Amino acid sequence: MKQAHRYCVDKGYISINPMEKFDMLPRDDVETKTIPGNYLTQIFEYIDNLDTTNLVNLRRQCMIYLLLDTGVRMNELLNIEVDNIDFNTCSIKLKYTKTRKHRIIFMTEQTATVVKRYIDAVNVKKYLIIDIQTGRKIHRTRLYKLLRKVKEDLQIPNDISISPHKFRHTYATTCLNNGASLEFIRRTLGHTNISTTQRYLHLDQDVLRKEHDMYNPMQKIRATGT
Repeated sequence: MKQAHRYCVDKGYISINPMEKFDMLPRDDVETKTIPGNYLTQIFEYIDNLDTTNLVNLRRQCMIYLLLDTGVRMNELLNIEVDNIDFNTCSIKLKYTKTRKHRIIFMTEQTATVVKRYIDAVNVKKYLIIDIQTGRKIHRTRLYKLLRKVKEDLQIPNDISISPHKFRHTYATTCLNNGASLEFIRRTLGHTNISTTQRYLHLDQDVLRKEHDMYNPMQKIRATGT
């Protein structure tokens, strides 16, 4: 409701947001799950073995690579413009973002190769992710349908989600587990504050154990003999 009124203020329909001072209701700290590694492996084996002479399959491969490699939001992905992709630096400038602030995201050379192959094969004029037949930007429901088809083909259990947002959570968690700083993750995800970023992060139990073994006070006591 607050966001809806804020939108009306921005568009000039109303002058004041009557809900601006309403506090958010308290909520349980529910952990958001990531995509398990074994299913990620299955997904990438699946898309890498698609017949990419079929342009729809090539677009599917491009989207999934970008989702995991950049942590980009679904609507940001669907609004990427080809002119804002720099293959020399393997970076993409996002002009359409949730925060309305432009930001730069990066991709690996492997993903950049997939994206370039897709662009070269498809008659892309403005937006990267388009309907192959019409050339128009696709709707978000098409992306959900694509991922649902992948899930069905791989027979992934119903309790395992592979939604676009789960790819984003998985990107953030994997970066953290691999040693990335919270500030790096905050900036690449496009969060305005670190507390939002922290809700996305799920350290593996093995990583937590190793961190505990390295940094707990007993380690220092043993090392100094005090």
